[in-house]
Amino acid sequence: MPKGGVSPFSKTAEVVTAWKEGRASYATNLRTDGDTLWSFDLPIGATRQSRKIVFDARSRAGRVFSRTTTRHVTLAIKVAHQVILLPDSLVQQWEDGKLQHPTPDRRATRLPKWD
Repeated sequence: MPKGGVSPFSKTAEVVTAWKEGRASYATNLRTDGDTLWSFDLPIGATRQSRKIVFDARSRAGRVFSRTTTRHVTLAIKVAHQVILLPDSLVQQWEDGKLQHPTPDRRATRLPKWD
């Protein structure tokens, strides 16, 4: 356990809880503005009509995302109303570097529409 007794995993779980409740929060590699949940710069969750939707990015048609992203998705699935595969349109935008996640001093751009 890191100095101070707070594990990064607990902080990550707090970010997922904040997303579920519609609040902004962030940890080192996981952020939310309350609507969209981002692992690094990849959107892994969205809010549509008050429902939390997780984009399953644990593995995707030959693409394997990081173990950290896999852990983030696994935590988010526990609070989601629905889980869908990460849409191809978002994967393409992510690969092209067209997605930006929020930082403490910058709001996220709106999540693009997905297929």
